[in-house]
This record gives sequence, structure tokens and C-alpha cells, in this order.
Amino acid sequence: MSLLFATGSTTFVARMWARWQHRAFNQTAADHLEQTPIAALTLHWFSSLVLLAVTSFLKPKTAYDVLTSLYSYVIIVLIGFIVSSGLLLLHLSSSRNWSQKANFQPFGKYPIHAVIYFLACGFLLFAAFAPPDATSAFSTKGSGAQWYIVPVIGMSTLVWGVIWYFGIQLMSWKWQRRLVVTRIPNIIVDPDDPGQHIMAAEVVDHAWLVTKPPSETSSEEGLQMIRTQPAGA
Repeated sequence: MSLLFATGSTTFVARMWARWQHRAFNQTAADHLEQTPIAALTLHWFSSLVLLAVTSFLKPKTAYDVLTSLYSYVIIVLIGFIVSSGLLLLHLSSSRNWSQKANFQPFGKYPIHAVIYFLACGFLLFAAFAPPDATSAFSTKGSGAQWYIVPVIGMSTLVWGVIWYFGIQLMSWKWQRRLVVTRIPNIIVDPDDPGQHIMAAEVVDHAWLVTKPPSETSSEEGLQMIRTQPAGA
């Protein structure tokens, strides 16, 4: 399922755009047409429709405030908290040696920037669960919606990820298999900045390691490899 959402495909618009360029400017098409993650965009579109349907019973102003607050909470605060914590993990982990690999050095003493952003996002992330004062514009009377709706829905996005993870673990236990994911990045030199590198694509390969029952395992290896089709993201 994850490969479905990670795989890009050539859309009708991309094909028509390449054909129009060829006819208008007599240019040949590029080596490869732009790939679009159709399944991921469809999932995003469906979730947006669900949010609009859920808030349709509210007043337009209240629904707008709830949706914009939810966007800010998840995209800016929650993701910012996760990204800054990941940067701190990379910097503070001696086994990763991230400081020597990263060629970007911001002004000031690193990682003070990540620490400040981590603390700011962490405060906003958990402070949203504190009930506001009755005279506040964010109270139920002032906003028209319960104050806890935005943080609860925002944090539930992490719960869905946890449910998905334990679902994979349950399937692995039931099928006596272990899912192994191999990622091969295609990193090239940034044409706009030769001193930097960017990831142009990534090949994702899923493999199931099937464990034989102990009675069938002898001197030979107890693991077999079952491969699925690799997909580029």
C-alpha cells in the first residue's frame, strides 16, 4: 500500500504539455516526463473533502477559523516540532556524524536554531490543550467551537500512523514474515548551486523475509526472500 502512495505516474496534463512544447517551439520532449503522485494527491483531496463535510454544519466564519487553525497546527507546529527534533537527533547522535556530512553551516552556533524552533513548536503544540479564559477570542464563546477540537484532531494524525505501524506488525506476526524496505536515493549536483546536492528520485524496494517454522529449519537458512516490484518516488 505504501508503494501506491509513493509512486509517481505521468499525467495527461504532462503529456499534453510536452506535445504542445514540441509543436509550438519545435522542441523534443524531455528525457522523462514529470511524474505526479496521483494516489497521494487523491488521498489528500479525499481528506480535504472529509474536513469540509465535517465542518459544514458550522457557521462559515467558524468553519474557516477551525480549518485554518488546524492547518497551522499540523503543518507548521506539529511538523515543525518533528523536523526540529529530527535535526537535533542527527546533530547529537555521535554515530551518525551529521555535523561532518552537512555542508550547510548557518550563522551562529549550531544547533541553537533547532533548539529554539523545537522549544517554540513544543510549547505551542501542548499549550493548545490548555483551556482558554472565558473572555479570550479562542474560547468556545468567542470562536464558536470547542477549544480542544483543533489540537485533538491535529494530534490524531500521529495516532493514524501508529495504528498503521502496529497493523503492519500484526500482519507480519500472522504471516510469519518481516517487511524490509530498501531505499536507493538518486542524488545529483544542484544545477543552480554546484556546491549543493539534491535528490532527484528515489527507488523504493519492498521485500518480505519469510521465517520458516523451527521444525523445518535445519542447517540451511531459515529466511527466504520474496521481492515485490520496485517503484520510483
